[in-house]
Amino acid sequence: MEHDINRYKKISFYTNKYCNICDSDLEDPVINLPSYPLTGIYSDRLLDEPVGFIDQAFHYCHHCGHGQLANIVDRNLLFNKDVYSYKTSNSMSGKKSADFFISFINKIANKTSYQTIVEIGCNSLYLLNSLKNKAKHLIGIDPILAGSEKEMSDDKINVIGDFFENVNIDKNIDIIICNY
Repeated sequence: MEHDINRYKKISFYTNKYCNICDSDLEDPVINLPSYPLTGIYSDRLLDEPVGFIDQAFHYCHHCGHGQLANIVDRNLLFNKDVYSYKTSNSMSGKKSADFFISFINKIANKTSYQTIVEIGCNSLYLLNSLKNKAKHLIGIDPILAGSEKEMSDDKINVIGDFFENVNIDKNIDIIICNY
């Protein structure tokens, strides 16, 4: 990752000026988050200056009730395959969190079988593999998995290595999940 560390010194972003739901002008933020850290930035050496911080704020839209962040970090920085290494299946806390979420899904999705379940941000497929008995088709979407689709897909799970907004699914979807 060392060749990429400079990308985290001055992080590129754009600032929302309008509500993403109703397009109203955003008022002053309800929470200011100066020098808010990005998570998941790892280095194999001690750095001589802080990296991975951005001034952030949270807005509440008084017109429609939607809450959103003010500053949106470049998604190519957040989902850079060369530096993104988090895998739910390799993390004890990630597994516990996912297992809790699976338990919740099992309580509310109590039909015997669904046609299609889609997970946005499927990562290591931990959640989808745990839900194989719930649906005929499972689709995992995650840009980090670009180039690994064939090796990660199987007879029930179809992996799509792209951003959600670039994907067209031609199946009737019963459940959409996102653990993050």
